Amino acid sequence: MKKITLLLLTLSSLIAISAFTVLDKDGIGYHTGSPYDKMDCSMCHSGGSATPTGTITATPAFGAGNTYTAGTTYTLSVVCGGYPKFGFGLEILNSNTTTAADAGTFGAVVTSNCKKLVTGTKPTNIVQSAPTGTSNAATFSFRWTAPSTGTAYVYYCVNGVNGTGSTSGDKSKTFSMTLTPAIPNSTPAIVENTFNASLFPNPTHDFVYLNYSLKENSNVKAEIFTMEGKKSASFNYNNQIAGEHRETINLSELNLTNGIYSVSITAGNNRVTKNIVIQ
Repeated sequence: MKKITLLLLTLSSLIAISAFTVLDKDGIGYHTGSPYDKMDCSMCHSGGSATPTGTITATPAFGAGNTYTAGTTYTLSVVCGGYPKFGFGLEILNSNTTTAADAGTFGAVVTSNCKKLVTGTKPTNIVQSAPTGTSNAATFSFRWTAPSTGTAYVYYCVNGVNGTGSTSGDKSKTFSMTLTPAIPNSTPAIVENTFNASLFPNPTHDFVYLNYSLKENSNVKAEIFTMEGKKSASFNYNNQIAGEHRETINLSELNLTNGIYSVSITAGNNRVTKNIVIQ
C-alpha cells in the first residue's frame, strides 16, 4: 500500500509540473515544433479557451526583412501574452530539416525566468526555469550571436497555462521566424573633388552654365542644396562620354530665393561641390 501511494504521489507531482513546463520527462526541452523536434506542447496541453501570443524583439534591431549582421550579439526577448502563466521553448537552427544544428551561438540568459539547455549533440534550447506570468504577460530574454553566414531558422513554442496544476485548460502555439544575413553595402564610396567643374556666371540671377570635364564615360547628375542641406533641385544628365561638357540650368524656373546655394555635381563615384550666389 505504501508503494502504491508513493507511486501515485510521484505521478501526481509529474503531472503538476508538466502543467507549467515545456520540458519532457527527462527535464529536457525539444518541444518547439521545429522539424528537428517534431513535437510541441499541444501533445499534452489542450482545452484552453484562449490562444497564447508570442513575439520576438531584438536589440539591436534586426534589419529590414529580418536580416542579421554577421557576428553581432543580439539580446532577444520573447514576449508572451494571453494566459496567467507561461511555459516556453526556443531553438535557432541552421536548416529547416530533421538534421539541423545550432545557427549562431547562444550566450547568457538575461532574465532569471529562463535557462539554456545543452544536451550532447542536440541543438541548444532556451526554456523557462519556472512558470512565469504577471498580468497575463511574460518576457524571456537571452543573448544570441549571429553566425557568419547562412539562414537562421527560429522556432519557439509558447505554452499558456491556467495554473490549476492540470494540463487541461491550457493551450500552446508554435511560432517561427527566418533570419537572413544582411548584404554588405557594396556601393563604392563617393570620392570628392576628383574632376574639374565650374559655374558661370557667379553671382547670377536667371541662369548658370555648368561646365565640367570627364576623364571617362560616366552618369552625371547635379543637385542644388540650401546652406541648411535641403535639396532644392536635381538634374540627371545620364551617361556622358569622356571630355568637356556644358549644361545650362534655368534658375528662373526653380523659384529660388536670393542667397547662397551649394551645387553638387556627381559623375559616377566622383563628386565636386561648388557654391553659387543667386541675386
